[in-house]
Amino acid sequence: MRNVSLSSQVFQFAHGVRLRTCAQRRTMLLVPEGIVELNDTASAVVELVDGRRSTREIAAALELVYDVSQDEIEQEVCSLCSELQERGYLTV
Repeated sequence: MRNVSLSSQVFQFAHGVRLRTCAQRRTMLLVPEGIVELNDTASAVVELVDGRRSTREIAAALELVYDVSQDEIEQEVCSLCSELQERGYLTV
């Protein structure tokens, strides 16, 4: 069961956190204390974080690309964004 309040959250990068893609197409978060390399799945989510789209909207966009149900994608998006928020990389 998804967390309705979390699925309607709109995340943005925390102060000092930036998204970068290097020449080898590896995506990473530049954070004040270093670099966080992202896997392909996390990259797909974080590239859509813009301070305007809710996690539900991000999941809907990803559903068009991946062969996974929206509920499953939404659950994964919420989980990742929540974890990144706990680490101080995203804010609501």
